[in-house]
Amino acid sequence: WWAALQARYEHDGVQFFAEGLDDTPLPQDLFDSVADNLLTNALRKRQREPGIAVEARLTLHPLVSLAVTDSGAPAPEHVARNLFLSPVASDFGLGVGLYQAARQAARSGFRLELPDNQAGRVAFRLQATGSP
Repeated sequence: WWAALQARYEHDGVQFFAEGLDDTPLPQDLFDSVADNLLTNALRKRQREPGIAVEARLTLHPLVSLAVTDSGAPAPEHVARNLFLSPVASDFGLGVGLYQAARQAARSGFRLELPDNQAGRVAFRLQATGSP
């Protein structure tokens, strides 16, 4: 799955990093859907903010997680606060996609969150729920 994701975005200047790769099973439909949503949003943002870096990082231990980070402007507070609670209209193109992705994640035992939302570091993370 990870190699296929990298191949899909090889011409988009996304940096990919992986930690602890092994044969840990991933819910592929969830990871495909969320990764494509997050990467598409970050690449759209890059069109409005040329030169921002986009990175995807897969970590398998202690908890499975996928983070997509960009070096652009943060989402406005009123948008960030409601991203996963309801469809949000915004200039960032996040809209209904992140709301649906968060619901899909919850049904699969994962959570989608925005752990960093500051200028120069905006990070979305899909992470397994539970303790390491």
